[in-house]
Amino acid sequence: MKNVSFQTRPFFLALIFVYLTIMGTPFVFASHYELEDVPFLHEGELTKLRTAGVTSTERLLAHVAKIADRQALAAKTGISNDRMTELAHKVDLLRVNGIGPKMVAMLQAAGVLNLKALAKEDSEALHKRVVQVNDELHISQVVPMAGVLHGWIGQAKTLPTLLQD
Repeated sequence: MKNVSFQTRPFFLALIFVYLTIMGTPFVFASHYELEDVPFLHEGELTKLRTAGVTSTERLLAHVAKIADRQALAAKTGISNDRMTELAHKVDLLRVNGIGPKMVAMLQAAGVLNLKALAKEDSEALHKRVVQVNDELHISQVVPMAGVLHGWIGQAKTLPTLLQD
């Protein structure tokens, strides 16, 4: 880059950003959140989980991965076991780099309820469904392109299974 002018550097920086965005690298996207930052928790659930010492989606995943732990947290918080299982699938999807709470909502509205289901998807077919779902429900201003979905599907195939069904 010895003879690169000042005007071409922003282009290279933009190109690097686009590459990192498409590849979904871990340092570009945070996959876990503080519980108060996720819209899929009701205020009462948030309070109960905080009281139980669960303050982030990463900690929630650790407490709901095994069935026995999920049942224990349900008993401790008063949140139903079915709801705990639903939350388990949501936070498990957050392990995919680039998927945040809005994308979890979009994927689940499109019929992709968990990580195993995402791993079995076809990116083009899923893209059509998420576009349709987002047109109807207005979940996000950004709909992931088929290439991004393909990357997420690839990650879902390679991530270790954490949740017991």
